[in-house]
Amino acid sequence: MKKNIKKIQKEDSKERILTVSARLFRTQGFAATGIDQIMKQAGLTAGAFYAHFKSKEDLFEKTLQHALAQSKLLLTKETENLTGEEKINAILKKYCSKAHRDFPEKGCVLPALAAEIYRGTKNSSVIVQDYIERWMQLIMDNLANELADEVKKEKALQMISSAVGAVLLSRILIKNSLSDRLLLSSQNLNQD
Repeated sequence: MKKNIKKIQKEDSKERILTVSARLFRTQGFAATGIDQIMKQAGLTAGAFYAHFKSKEDLFEKTLQHALAQSKLLLTKETENLTGEEKINAILKKYCSKAHRDFPEKGCVLPALAAEIYRGTKNSSVIVQDYIERWMQLIMDNLANELADEVKKEKALQMISSAVGAVLLSRILIKNSLSDRLLLSSQNLNQD
């Protein structure tokens, strides 16, 4: 019984560290965020860090996995009963929203940390590739059946690239009317 309580407490502590690090990495960047700051905001001592992670790079990889899993849940929330274009458009509308732009600490890590992921660990690009492939498959599964798989794949990748790019650029241009237009331009499957 005591062993189970310690295991639960350890998992709870790890979850808090991942949640705090995801928020701080998104808002401050990986390089500018220290382990001491993360642990303090998680309500833990800095020394407890190594009971959960091998290194800051290990934390970065685990944080990416954690944050991307959270992003998927948020994107697909309330779309379970939707299919086809309706589902794709609902997901794109959520992703390319002012709320996502204005609150990077709660959003997808891709537009917030793209450069740091690129310069990150050897596994960070593998983690992102897995996420993109699952997102691509979700879109492909909801595209018209008569389209060839390669066409579906290209359309899905175009939508993902457009969505991530729109959020990234809209944050840069937030004080400009172009910011809102970038988001709106990427919210629909059929952008005629």
